[in-house]
Amino acid sequence: MKRPGLRRRDLAGLASVGILAPSFPGGAIPGARSIAIANGTNYPDRFSDGSSRWMTSRSAHFMVEEGRLLRFVHGNIGRGPLSGPNGTGPNEIEIRSQLEYPRGTFHALTFKGKKSAVVPPGQTVVTDVSSAVVPKRALFWAWINISASAAPGVWPLSRTANESLGDRVFEGIAENPIFDVSGREPNRSFGLTPLIILGEARVPRPSVSIVGDSLAAGHAGMADAWGGRGYVAWALRNEFAWSNFALPGDAAENFIGRFPLTAPLIEGRFTHVICALGIGDVRKGGEQRIRANLTRVWHLMAENNMKVFQTTITTETESTDGWLSATRQTLRNRNFAEGGLRHEINNWIRTKPPPLSGYFDVAAALETSLDSGIWNAPGGRAVTNDGVHLNPIGTALAAQRVDVGLLTAT
Repeated sequence: MKRPGLRRRDLAGLASVGILAPSFPGGAIPGARSIAIANGTNYPDRFSDGSSRWMTSRSAHFMVEEGRLLRFVHGNIGRGPLSGPNGTGPNEIEIRSQLEYPRGTFHALTFKGKKSAVVPPGQTVVTDVSSAVVPKRALFWAWINISASAAPGVWPLSRTANESLGDRVFEGIAENPIFDVSGREPNRSFGLTPLIILGEARVPRPSVSIVGDSLAAGHAGMADAWGGRGYVAWALRNEFAWSNFALPGDAAENFIGRFPLTAPLIEGRFTHVICALGIGDVRKGGEQRIRANLTRVWHLMAENNMKVFQTTITTETESTDGWLSATRQTLRNRNFAEGGLRHEINNWIRTKPPPLSGYFDVAAALETSLDSGIWNAPGGRAVTNDGVHLNPIGTALAAQRVDVGLLTAT
């Protein structure tokens, strides 16, 4: 069922802090809906190593349209060796948050009127509304201070710091300075972003949830100019609000199992989803099982009022010349052969089975011919460095096949 405007639980949260009808410049926009409004947020794909007692992370984000009634969604979730069932954190954490805009001006964010929130494993928390207004196409920064006192004393991590955008990550074992890190040098390369940045925009634009495996997560890939990793984020760039929930090694059946943890994050907060799952499923085999699992993922998203797009599934090969030519490659798995299982699944995706609103034929841009199973090497240049993941050349080619114009047409 469609939920226009703020949901009942959102209104209750606003009422609890006395700003149901704000009078500040960032007041409510009549008829607007509170959704993901900025880019650069990521699902945690690792945890800290437990050697520090606190971390302060500053991450840059881009506001697509003028944003008001801004809130950050934080969570004690992620995936890694220390995570619990379906990606819960192993210990409770304490989170503080602030928004920086313009540079050097800080807006403290509260949690039901308090300066911090203690978040149990597997739970998420949403800040109260900020009075800050971030203009259209402006860069701003999210600050997160996080600490853990219970063993094993770790927290989720979600982004490689992009220093050119002003990302900074500090960790320590002495007294927690909260956000007073002046005079300190950044000493970590992995930080934490909000899971989602919510707000209202005067001009609504599609807001996109990305789900997928390591190719969409940007495994081993360089970031684009705005810190986005993975070919889907490269395609969306700073034209759309997006949150990247892709995880290395993910598959449709894994996503279904984890969905009870994911559902509260996406419900009512995105207008579109781009699903880039399927490689792990093809490896395992079983055409009917793959069709059923992908269809289930699509319906889970469509039932949350999102337009669903699927990418075609790419290949994986071995090479004796570093993938600099097509003739020196061999398949790793017969399921990826031309005319094989992956070919059948991709052809099925191209028929746009319901509830898909469309598809992006990424595989067609990267192989020697349609579903040949062999990586292309345009001009003698490799599109992959390991036979599975995309290098910057491959990422750019794949991003070109994600026709973002379709998002505004649906």
